[in-house]
Amino acid sequence: MANDLNHEFCAKFRAEIKDHGLIAVISELLVSTSDKVALKKKYLTRECRKNAFAGKFTEACATIVERNRRLSHSVYSLKQEIIGQP
Repeated sequence: MANDLNHEFCAKFRAEIKDHGLIAVISELLVSTSDKVALKKKYLTRECRKNAFAGKFTEACATIVERNRRLSHSVYSLKQEIIGQP
């Protein structure tokens, strides 16, 4: 199914995170209208089940808010969706 995470998509998204950094990837998700947003969120949710990645995700979100307080509501909503906490 096109909406499922497949190996090719996951490999490309992991490479995107590695190349651009988690902060940049999350920041892009906050403003993107791409049809890949749902898949990227699904991937992040899966990876956040791993404690080490959840910590990195939370730190990246905190950094985004520190840099731009106006994004705090968007970041809060994304964190709720991805890891279920503010």
